[in-house]
Amino acid sequence: MAVLPCGAPHFALPRREPLIATARTPGARRRSPLGVNRSSGATGMSRALRATCLLWVPATALAGWGASPMDETTLAEALTPQPQELVVHEGGLRLRGATLVLALPPGLQHEACRNIVFAALEAAGVTVRLAEVPTTGDTFVLGAGPSLPARPEQGPSPEEAYVLAVGPEGIAARGASPAGLLHAAQTLKQLLRLGAPAGRLPCLQIADWPELALRGVYIEGGQERFGRIVDPEYLCEQIRRLSAFKMNALVIECCNLFPYPSFRDCADAGTLSPEACRELVAESKRWHVRLIPSLQTLAQAYELVWQCEGGAPYREEPAPGLICPSNPEVYPLIKGLYRDLLTLFDESPLMGIGCSEIDMQWQGRHCPRCAARVAAGETVRDLLLGHAERCIAAVNDLSTELGRPIRPLMWGDEFYMYGPGRDWVGLDRIPQTTVLGFWKYWPDYDGIAGLFARGHDVLGISAMYNHCFYLADLSPADPPKSWPSMEQTGVINIAGMMQAAETARREHADRRFLGTATASFSKHRLRAFDSIWYGFALNGHCGWSRPDRPLQECQPAFTRAFTRHYYDARTEEAAATLAAAYERLDRCKSSLELANQTLHDVVGVYDTQEAGYLDNTLTGALQQCGALIGPDGAPQPTLAAVRERARQVQAEATEVEALIEAQREHVGAVRDLGYLWLAAEQIAAHAQRQELMIDTQSALAKPPTPVEMAALAARWSAQRERLERILERVSPLYSRGDPCGLLSLLRDLRAVEAHLADPAPLAPDARTERLLDERFGALDPQRWLVRGEPQTIDGRLETRAPGGWENYCGLTTRALFPLDDERPLIVEFELTPRQMGIDSPLFGSANPTGDLAYSFCCAGSRTRLALSTQSSIILAGPWQNSEPGWRVRALSPPLAAEHTYRVQARILRRSFRVFAWEVGQAPWALPLWDSSTVPMDPLDETRLLFADVEPPGATAATCWGPIAIWRPGPQDPTADAAN
Repeated sequence: MAVLPCGAPHFALPRREPLIATARTPGARRRSPLGVNRSSGATGMSRALRATCLLWVPATALAGWGASPMDETTLAEALTPQPQELVVHEGGLRLRGATLVLALPPGLQHEACRNIVFAALEAAGVTVRLAEVPTTGDTFVLGAGPSLPARPEQGPSPEEAYVLAVGPEGIAARGASPAGLLHAAQTLKQLLRLGAPAGRLPCLQIADWPELALRGVYIEGGQERFGRIVDPEYLCEQIRRLSAFKMNALVIECCNLFPYPSFRDCADAGTLSPEACRELVAESKRWHVRLIPSLQTLAQAYELVWQCEGGAPYREEPAPGLICPSNPEVYPLIKGLYRDLLTLFDESPLMGIGCSEIDMQWQGRHCPRCAARVAAGETVRDLLLGHAERCIAAVNDLSTELGRPIRPLMWGDEFYMYGPGRDWVGLDRIPQTTVLGFWKYWPDYDGIAGLFARGHDVLGISAMYNHCFYLADLSPADPPKSWPSMEQTGVINIAGMMQAAETARREHADRRFLGTATASFSKHRLRAFDSIWYGFALNGHCGWSRPDRPLQECQPAFTRAFTRHYYDARTEEAAATLAAAYERLDRCKSSLELANQTLHDVVGVYDTQEAGYLDNTLTGALQQCGALIGPDGAPQPTLAAVRERARQVQAEATEVEALIEAQREHVGAVRDLGYLWLAAEQIAAHAQRQELMIDTQSALAKPPTPVEMAALAARWSAQRERLERILERVSPLYSRGDPCGLLSLLRDLRAVEAHLADPAPLAPDARTERLLDERFGALDPQRWLVRGEPQTIDGRLETRAPGGWENYCGLTTRALFPLDDERPLIVEFELTPRQMGIDSPLFGSANPTGDLAYSFCCAGSRTRLALSTQSSIILAGPWQNSEPGWRVRALSPPLAAEHTYRVQARILRRSFRVFAWEVGQAPWALPLWDSSTVPMDPLDETRLLFADVEPPGATAATCWGPIAIWRPGPQDPTADAAN
């Protein structure tokens, strides 16, 4: 149950069905609605047909659709995608209580169609009897099916066309192929869902075909790894969902997600098994969805060659993630990888060769062979083009070898987006048979016309580029963003790219825009398919019919159609409630985003350019609140407005939760309804946290009473428990890391709760073991190993890194300090960043020569402190990076140059923890930062390093205040609680 504001009712979606689907039992067979094994194909279906011979019972013609007739425009808008041609006739077909004979086509290629039609009719209340004889060709007939109009021949993929007719005594459909007939079945399923509440369908005819050949979803298999998004069972589910919206392509940036028989070394725990791959391919064929592989083989090749020993010979050594294009041994490797993928995905019309963001990631870090080519006069573009030419040739060779048409697909951003002045230099070297991929997540889209003008067909990649991950963002422009381009992302990008492509297509009639695959950027590893399918379906909606249609013209009707069919709403009230829920939660989202511009609160881990979402932390948001509260505890007007909106959002989201829960019995997709409920719950919790942060800092602006502190601690405890319940529902969606940011948020919530419950800081007392007290008079060489040329001025130590990793400037203790498992070693000092760097200021473990020993450290990271530890195992807990090795585990809020901070580190044999306060903070105030206790490999003793150090060509400077090192006495009762 959710913890809601005082007086609000409690709503939670009952767990009669799990919110997250569990994995299917290995070896278990799934069965179709007809009771036919998916693997049995035509043989099993024929047996079922021969076993049933029943009489057809005619249906009764009824007038209207429910209480009043539905006109053609309204009916078309209730479908997604909208059909090209729809004509409504007089009369109707009774559904509820009718018994009709159904004739279906045989064969494995029609298995999905048979399942869809049979299940949809039964859900609409029709008693179905299977005909004795199956249909021939790509048709199905229910009852006395009416005559069909001529099948359309237009469009770039006429094989996907179909015709469908509903008469007073039955239904008939014909497809140009099995894929076309499946589209007809999906349209009929939506029509039956619309007609089921009234128990009837109007008589109608549909002639339909897609405007664009490819309509799909793009998955970045590297950034999505270890998320449920690339779980085999989940991928199969998305293939079925793609079919439901007449989408026919799943583009996968493969990385090492799939096994390569020719290069087994790059497989790891995230690589799918051969059996899982075969099931995925079989499912794609069953549902007529093309799996299209893409493989980055120059930049972004980290998973291929940088995390396995077998990849070492192929690396561009100075540039992690790159493959060397000057190594001739690379190209047999690449061709083998292509062969492996094209053998697995044996119906793909394209093979992606990558070549994206090359110079942006290379940045002049060339190996000797590449450097020699550049010195001899070649440009970086020449190196890219030479690599691309060889990759394109490999795909063309494999097309001949495999005996089927396969076109190379190359990302074109180096020509239209990253080249100097978008110079198009070298594009003439790329054969015009190569498809150019155009990816852009906000305007402008002029590059499409530019690629057309230079003779290339184009595949577009748009993105559901959300900034708030709770649910699809229906209104990216609300509120206005600090960078206006961010207002044109997401749904605006999806529809806008289609419009631009359609305009360019009319101007270059000899070129083809193949279609668009929509990516989940910037939601890597998040629950994209559960929270932003709205955007994916919008891509299918626009790509099927009228791609030139402005978003504002079609979005309201699309929202209603999408929510009805995505959640399988079975009553008009349920359909209206779900559409309203999206729109109401979207308004809540806009309010949260507006508040986030002030508070910089945590909403997840993002690859985004919007400043309000970069590197946010709860403690940083609390500091933002504190800065906007007067000494009397009154929030400034801006903050008061944030608080009022937060209360309104809580009330709105809570009411939406209740409305969603009330429709549980009236939808078919209960699990997905649970995710929608969870979106409302996360929004409500976020708004509750905003209000709580403001109230807390208001109370702490002056000395609070114990009763006030206890009340605040109780409210933070309730917020923490609420987040724990949310995390329980979200955590099955990924197996590594913290992409939703919830674990890190939970860590900070616990720290705030603990401080409010017991605000007394850990301080020396009579039992304290004092080990070092440095006031920076004259430096004692018996105490310190001096590195570089630090200076002591007025009781402070001034350090400045000259540049170069070996050039430390600072001090290292000569003494080794023992560490144990119970009494922490306490290190306290003042810190004033003069100029922060990427490693300065640096405090950490040191080796005998005074260098960092890489056991633990707290170091500058541009504007923040980053806590790092060495661990030989994956860390359990809410860390920035839990992987084994030397990793950053926690980040502080931003620090200000020339501001002084008081730092306290607590070091145990197996853990490291850092607190930071601004000098002058009241003793009851919340710390600026509490890293929490971070595990590390066992360390029996350590020297300590206080210094600046930066890479070559960089500098940083720090002022250090007095340093005290001490240990609580053996009987100190606070020692255990402190850690």
